[in-house]
Amino acid sequence: MRRLSDLNVASVQRSDAGRRIRRDGRRQRAFQRLRNRCGGGAWWFQRTYGLETIGLRYFNVFGPRQDPEGQYAAVIPRWIASLMRGEPCRIFGDGETSRDFCHIANAVEANLLAATAPAQATETAYNVACNETTSLNELFVILRDAVARAHPEARDATAVHDSFRPGDIAHSRADIGKATRALGYERIHRVGEGLPLVVDWYIREYRKQAPSR
Repeated sequence: MRRLSDLNVASVQRSDAGRRIRRDGRRQRAFQRLRNRCGGGAWWFQRTYGLETIGLRYFNVFGPRQDPEGQYAAVIPRWIASLMRGEPCRIFGDGETSRDFCHIANAVEANLLAATAPAQATETAYNVACNETTSLNELFVILRDAVARAHPEARDATAVHDSFRPGDIAHSRADIGKATRALGYERIHRVGEGLPLVVDWYIREYRKQAPSR
């Protein structure tokens, strides 16, 4: 093996985890800065064993085959399933919270580029995203309209707003400039292009399962 990619999912720490971070304070922040700069745990392999490493930090990846019923189900498959079933979609806060959603094809492209990148591009981490933000309100409208093409009743769906979750960040947007310069990374699908493709896949799967219900 010549190269190892350290894959990380950008996430938001909440509740008890957030309290632990505040309690550790400086040590936690110092470790996080080192991890971000050097590409996570794989960096130690390069320094210790000479194995080339690249860290990839994914932002809100979405695509086919995500389980809408899983314990850690992402918002996109969960809302698609709810819209097809005529169930309400829940939004925490006023819906203006935004995220940098990234289609799975972009993540695959980043992995291939990382595997073939020149040696000078190793020993660091790169963001894998679209460098654009979509609010939850905007996301809901896009998904609702896409689902309504096959399920017209979804056109009248509305979101249910709950209290904003303590610890959540309001906005998240990744800088992909470093990945573009060093790896040649470019977005294959922007959010508006990728979401309809994913909705179409879930609709096809939903129809396959419908007779067994």
